Amino acid sequence: MRRTGSTFSCLVLCLGFTPACTHGPTDATILSAIDARVLREPALNSYSLRVESQGGAVTLTGAVGSDEAKIALENLVRGTAGVKSLTSAV
Repeated sequence: MRRTGSTFSCLVLCLGFTPACTHGPTDATILSAIDARVLREPALNSYSLRVESQGGAVTLTGAVGSDEAKIALENLVRGTAGVKSLTSAV
């Protein structure tokens, strides 16, 4: 009997935390991921950019050196987990 109780408790705990995990990354997590990805890209990491996220809606401001860099940056942001939309003023 005790084993069943432990299994049930574990199941309840696991199910209790599942909904919190299905909401996706927080804005802070999204910003950290974008920052890390930009820093790994030599073609992008030298520009001064501002990135904001509110509920997964990301806004980019700043300037890059070319249209190719702008497209690469926007694709990088769109490909980041948790990003729901992108507004770019780059």
